[in-house]
Amino acid sequence: MQCIQGFPLKRHVKKCIQAQNTNNGYYNREFNMCLICIEYEKGKLLATEGLRNLEEMKPQLEEKHYIEVYDKLYDDQIEQQLEEYWEQWGFGD
Repeated sequence: MQCIQGFPLKRHVKKCIQAQNTNNGYYNREFNMCLICIEYEKGKLLATEGLRNLEEMKPQLEEKHYIEVYDKLYDDQIEQQLEEYWEQWGFGD
């Protein structure tokens, strides 16, 4: 996944974390990165929490970024749910 400016997401998140620490911002317009992306990449948000927070921030985000983040969080949520299912029920053993 890439950010709006086309940087690889991990490198972009690192810059945004630094900017967040200096700006105390909810949304960093300089780097076009939202707090959801930053906290999710740090591992402080689950995919379900991120999706819930994303809906709250929707009016403040650019549509392209919203779609990218939604797709990433939704895919990760489905992957997590499948892992939990297979752990619970096994692989037909």
